Amino acid sequence: MVISLGVRVKLKLESMEGVQVETSALVSSGFESDEPDVALPATLAKTLGVWPTWDFDLEDYETAAGETTLPKVRAAVKVKLADVKEMREIKMQRRSQPRHK
Repeated sequence: MVISLGVRVKLKLESMEGVQVETSALVSSGFESDEPDVALPATLAKTLGVWPTWDFDLEDYETAAGETTLPKVRAAVKVKLADVKEMREIKMQRRSQPRHK
């Protein structure tokens, strides 16, 4: 039996307007993408100033909870490990699971 656990790392994010946030991110979660991606919760996307926006596409995703349609924001954010000097710019995706009440 193989057990796969996600790993959390500290990241520094920067919007194109220069807003910076340090946070933790889940990596090795099994999520795969054809291009560099970062999925942000709505509160973090708002803090960075990349959400809300009209500049997004709706995309279908397979999640652990089933298929869902979520906004893929066209804005980019710079991402780096918190203790690394170089930042890399990647497209930001705002995807979040619906909240259960």
